[in-house]
Amino acid sequence: MGKKPRIRRLRPDQETVFPMLNTSDYEVTSDATRRYNCVAYAADDYTRKWGCSSFLLPGYYWPPGAIVGVGIDAITSAFGMVGYTVCEDRKPEPEFEKIAIYTDNHGQWTHAAKLRDDGHWSSKLGDWEDIRHATLESLEHSDYGRAVRYMKRPREKSIAPA
Repeated sequence: MGKKPRIRRLRPDQETVFPMLNTSDYEVTSDATRRYNCVAYAADDYTRKWGCSSFLLPGYYWPPGAIVGVGIDAITSAFGMVGYTVCEDRKPEPEFEKIAIYTDNHGQWTHAAKLRDDGHWSSKLGDWEDIRHATLESLEHSDYGRAVRYMKRPREKSIAPA
């Protein structure tokens, strides 16, 4: 019998930042990188960081035509530019990719997670690793706030060769 593969976890000091994650089913799925952030990750852009406040920040990308700002409408607009539309809930729909957007107590967007095909969620934690987590609630805390908006876009259909 072979050994069971070891599940990668965050360092203990990182886990303390996400107290609900520490007690949940999660695993690290990639090495840490500063190349992209959670918003870019949720949009499937692994080449740059996305973000803006009341103006575009140096070194960050924001989709042309998207509302600029830190409110929920700005991040919704940015994801809209890559094909997402607002939907009612987080429930999986086989024909759609889904994301969840977190806001803090002031209504500013803070984080984005995407739903995996296996029903778990996936997130990029700042400049840290990407993780698979069982629930959206496992990342809730004072900095990230909570998931308040859900969006979806049709899955790309592969075209079979003729």
